Amino acid sequence: MDDKSERLKTNEEIIEELTKDLESSCIKENDNYTTSKDNIQESKNGNLSNDCNERIKRNSDDDNWETKCKGDANHEKDNMDEEILKEREQNLSEEEKETLKAEAEKYKNEGNDLFKRDEYLEAISVYTQGIQTCPLAYSKERSILYANRAAAKLKCLDRESAISDCTKAIELNPSYVKVYARRARLYEETEKLDEALEDYKKILTF
Repeated sequence: MDDKSERLKTNEEIIEELTKDLESSCIKENDNYTTSKDNIQESKNGNLSNDCNERIKRNSDDDNWETKCKGDANHEKDNMDEEILKEREQNLSEEEKETLKAEAEKYKNEGNDLFKRDEYLEAISVYTQGIQTCPLAYSKERSILYANRAAAKLKCLDRESAISDCTKAIELNPSYVKVYARRARLYEETEKLDEALEDYKKILTF
């Protein structure tokens, strides 16, 4: 076995040890914004979310679960160039920005309702509308939209795109604990163990 394989094996062992305490993949996927340790503590106490239990149940049956996402799951066009958003917002008043923020909140709530009904592709589309509507100044709100869209993409097993959305959410809010946990699990599922380990370590610093 070469040095790289040995290093990856070591990371697997470390990740397993960390997740025994964190159970971080079981943090409930919703739109609640948090920077506290409450969700991590909930998992430590063994109170796992229903969504987590469902995910454990379907781990060996991903192909069947993917039928929940009927239609075209190609999300190449789900991002708007932020330069376009900057240009759009240059001449907006604060009142107009607040109006756009309120519209984005409606998209978020609509996306959440679709998510709860297992309509994940539709939820992705609506979250994208929210991202394209919400002014750049509202980093917290935009971070939540990206995080929620990542959760919907994860349900569709679109892991690489979900990782990208998690990364964007973290860029907008570096203290978004739940998204570090979600991205760490995604890194594990895509065999990016070095990256997963770094995210798990980061969670322990909060």
